[in-house]
Amino acid sequence: MSLLLALFSSMRCISAEMLASHVATARPWSRVLISSIAMVILSVCLCVTRLELLTVRGVSMEHTLANGDVLVVLRTPWPGASVKRGSIIVFASPYKQNEVLVKRVVAVGGDRVKIQDGHLIVNGHLRGAESSVRPWKDSWGWFTDNPEGVLVPHAQYFVLSDNRSSLADSRSFGSVPASLVKGLVIGSW
Repeated sequence: MSLLLALFSSMRCISAEMLASHVATARPWSRVLISSIAMVILSVCLCVTRLELLTVRGVSMEHTLANGDVLVVLRTPWPGASVKRGSIIVFASPYKQNEVLVKRVVAVGGDRVKIQDGHLIVNGHLRGAESSVRPWKDSWGWFTDNPEGVLVPHAQYFVLSDNRSSLADSRSFGSVPASLVKGLVIGSW
């Protein structure tokens, strides 16, 4: 810095005081500019590696997502990620290899789920009263008309289709392990 001041002073094109003033005021702006550019590059890299676009195939999520809709999926897992009741998730099918499903999480690990008189009950509270939910007995006996309901295991999710007439959900294949979750739907068009 002092070398630059001496060089410009000797050339008499700018005074040392003016140069020092310019460097002092420009330096914080250059730091801000460099930091901003670095943050933009980092954000783009994170978005490119964490976001994915998928197209809906089928009508199991009808009323929320239509056949052909494009989904913006935030890929998981990541530290501190939490899938909550009401989240729409994308996950690897537990029964068909190379198939990806999109469903709504209605219960998380530790929740008790039952279907009574066509209504979904989670932890003793009526959920989704606007739509009828058919109970389903799969060949493995995972989900039955047990009066106590089914306890969702830790680190697993009970998922349902928004189109409740579709049975390709936890009523037929059980809860979804967190390890099968590919991401959270954060938008669609």
